[in-house]
Amino acid sequence: MTTGAPRTSAGPIRRSGEDLFEHSRMSFGEHLEELRKVLVRALIGLGIGSAVGLYFGNQIIGILLTPLNRSIEKFNQNRARQEVEQDLGWVPEEFEAWFESGYIPQKIWVEPEEFALKFPSADGPNQITSSNATVQLSANEFPKEKIVQVCERMVSTGNQHRAAQAIFGRFSESDQEIVKKLSQRTSGISDADEEQFFAILNRVLDDTELRRAEALNPASSKVSWWETLLGEEDRRGLGAVAMSQALDKAADSELNRKLNRVLIHRAFKDILPPLRSNLVPLTTWREVKVSAQSLAITEPFMIWVKAGIVAGLFLSSPWVFFQIWSFVAAGLYPHEQRYVHLYLPISLGLFLSGILLAYFFVFDPVLQFLFTFNAKTGIEPQPRVSEWLGFVLFLPLGFGIAFQLPLLMLFLNRIGVIEVSTYVVNWRIAVMVIFVLAMFLTPADPISMLMLAVPLTFLYFGGVLLCYWKPRAKSPFEDDPLATSN
Repeated sequence: MTTGAPRTSAGPIRRSGEDLFEHSRMSFGEHLEELRKVLVRALIGLGIGSAVGLYFGNQIIGILLTPLNRSIEKFNQNRARQEVEQDLGWVPEEFEAWFESGYIPQKIWVEPEEFALKFPSADGPNQITSSNATVQLSANEFPKEKIVQVCERMVSTGNQHRAAQAIFGRFSESDQEIVKKLSQRTSGISDADEEQFFAILNRVLDDTELRRAEALNPASSKVSWWETLLGEEDRRGLGAVAMSQALDKAADSELNRKLNRVLIHRAFKDILPPLRSNLVPLTTWREVKVSAQSLAITEPFMIWVKAGIVAGLFLSSPWVFFQIWSFVAAGLYPHEQRYVHLYLPISLGLFLSGILLAYFFVFDPVLQFLFTFNAKTGIEPQPRVSEWLGFVLFLPLGFGIAFQLPLLMLFLNRIGVIEVSTYVVNWRIAVMVIFVLAMFLTPADPISMLMLAVPLTFLYFGGVLLCYWKPRAKSPFEDDPLATSN
């Protein structure tokens, strides 16, 4: 006949004086051995997840960079809209389709001759097609207030302005008479006078012998070998020499006009603004493309490794959480181990919820808020990919860990550290602590702080309800309806 505790169909009857957990205790060495096994299994799972993450490293990097690229593209589109509105006073409705397609307008400047060659039937801003020639002298090169002085230099008789006199000598007699009259004007130059002046200059651009005048010969501007050592500024005249040599080999009317324009301007360069191309402004549309920047040779490799490890942590998180809770369960009594099956999915769900919330709902408003200061200060956003990766890694991880708050509250309540009534009475202090911690766990912006603090506030009250739902047992005998007292 065996002796021991009386049994029923439901199991042994517990007595208040009986040590129910004699066979469930673990020594310190057994705890260390269990911890070692858990860590090894967790690291194996993390390694497998990281290997998968490294294999798909390029795709993962693309996923991690998506919020940043999307925010920069939106920043560029908003800035382009503002520029269009400043120029026109409104944003044309027909532009909206291009904006929505990811394109923005961009103003460029092209040479008139290139514009005429590409669009021979188009009417450009400077009425390019009004003449067969695209190279012309314009008012921005010869200001109206300088025309009288230019004409005076042309009709002068001294040797000081031989180049200007050589140009005057290539004019027709009627044009020379007009220039003489303009040189004597004291009341200013009228619009009609200005039009006549430029008509005369533009006619002489077709002169094929102008470059052969001794005072205008481009070869005279060629610098010596020692002058080239002084810098690029001393080499400006070499372009005219090259054009003249090309014209000696083959006739080219446009090239001849370009050279004559340079020679005419050179004769008056001390009184005229610098010679510039008469560019035509055009508006083009380009696709907004953002590419990440790396400033170190090893940076792309380290980014690839970090992305793989982060992906491995995300993929292996169910297995890692299972191992952590297995270690916790090993130190619990048999009647308490069943709670692991309840808390494990809750813990994993909260962790993944925090990560997904940060990635899908936090990054965009945070980046938009931060980029508003780029717009105000006029600083172009060009973040380094390594800095962004650190931001995109730690913020979701912080959200995932912070979302364990309800389980932490339940744990502290179950071990008797904090009563449920304490949670309820001090909820104002708890909310203040949550906001302060959110300020330190997030970057230096109010958006991410609020996006973390507000959910944590709701999770705090959810933790209170969880403590009410799973109250702490006052005695282990309360867990068994068959427990009796003597």
